[in-house]
Amino acid sequence: MFGELAQQLPLPPGTATHLDKASVVRLTLSYLQLRALLDEAETPGWASTSAEIETQASAEGADGTSCVERVLGTALEGFLLLLSPSGQVVYISEGVSQHTGIPQMELIGQSVFEFIHPCDQEEIKDILNFRQETRGKAEKQDCDFFTRVKCTLTSQGRTVHLKSASWKVLHCTGVAKVPQVAINNLPGYLILLCQPVPLPSASEASVNRHAFLSRHSPDMKFTYCQPSVTELTGYSEGELLGRSVFQYCHAQDCRRILKAHHNLFSKGQMSTGRYRLLARRGGYVWVETDATVVCDERTGQPHSVLCVNYILSEPEESEVTFSLEQTESLFRPCPAHDTDALAPAPVPTPLLGPTQVPESRAQG
Repeated sequence: MFGELAQQLPLPPGTATHLDKASVVRLTLSYLQLRALLDEAETPGWASTSAEIETQASAEGADGTSCVERVLGTALEGFLLLLSPSGQVVYISEGVSQHTGIPQMELIGQSVFEFIHPCDQEEIKDILNFRQETRGKAEKQDCDFFTRVKCTLTSQGRTVHLKSASWKVLHCTGVAKVPQVAINNLPGYLILLCQPVPLPSASEASVNRHAFLSRHSPDMKFTYCQPSVTELTGYSEGELLGRSVFQYCHAQDCRRILKAHHNLFSKGQMSTGRYRLLARRGGYVWVETDATVVCDERTGQPHSVLCVNYILSEPEESEVTFSLEQTESLFRPCPAHDTDALAPAPVPTPLLGPTQVPESRAQG
């Protein structure tokens, strides 16, 4: 019976024969919940009829993955995650194995808390409890957070056992949705796009002419900056050293940067999203920063912060001054060797016309 049930599940060829009874039951229950959501949910972007689902499912490749799943896996640079209010993984896309090393079939139907860092679980529970505050009415809430999950992939590309897994930081964005009527006993759900936060790389900053590498102390004061920062922002390396990055952020983005700074030291990595960095001669440029904490090998304490800053735009509102840092160059005294340039220019002697005679000659 369990073999026949496994054959009815939309699994890649050959997978059903390797499932034990508990896995068959787990995947079947998750599949029924997913089908109920796809058939009955009215949220835009979901398939609204069974016919559409069957059309998508029929377009399978040789590996058993649907055309939609293959396109999403290539375009999203991450994976999709659908969670029930209890934290059960109702669905997760195949891309999870590429980024964490954990197979898709081992995650579906399991509790997501088995794979999330213990210090991050309370934050996920608070997001999932959103349904209790909006009971009786259809509501949704946007979600944007960072979390650490188990990763069985090593830096050499090998795979280790789950018990020896390390932690990988994911940037999760999505929506928590509470329908007016519970669907298949599922009172709400959380759908997320999970993208791994890349480690800053000096080679990436060197190759990308619209990016520069910077290093900071734990309080985010500049200790090093690539010379390319001058071409991209107008500041020289000497102007930035010893100063906090917060001095050069647009005032309306300071709260976002402060939250990113908190995430950086609680998770070890973070990506800021777009924010405005003030340009030296006025205005600002749009920037996105990937950062990681570098710890001391002996003490394990944070030693510095390594950042790759991607410049996303040309300077905007260049005629507007947003900070005193943008006016400092106007009040600096000129170097001593340039004082001659400030001396009044000599008054030129007027040229004599053909009929003009100097006064001395005229008196003589």
